[in-house]
Amino acid sequence: KIMSLARPPFWHPWQSTQSIKKRKKVGSRLIEFGMKKLKEAGVNIVFVYGDPEFYGKFGFDADTANDFPAPFDLEYPFGWQALILKDWSDKTTPAATSCVSALSDPDLW
Repeated sequence: KIMSLARPPFWHPWQSTQSIKKRKKVGSRLIEFGMKKLKEAGVNIVFVYGDPEFYGKFGFDADTANDFPAPFDLEYPFGWQALILKDWSDKTTPAATSCVSALSDPDLW
């Protein structure tokens, strides 16, 4: 099973440093919880398109995603990253990746 996720940017410069730090902790907990649930569901690999510094903290890596095409042309290709949750024997590269309908707008990518 392959899962593709995205994290839209929602940082606003007028927010205080304290609220940003709090949100990062909440965001980290959400990512960790999501990865746990996806692993329990039998998902082998998860894709994200976002800040490598943020997602790198959880093990996401652009090199892992290199063999898997993004669902749309990317403005920032270095943001396409993947994390292997569970090793699998048939590691054939899919012909295409897709995402949930709410994120299937090329302008978001």
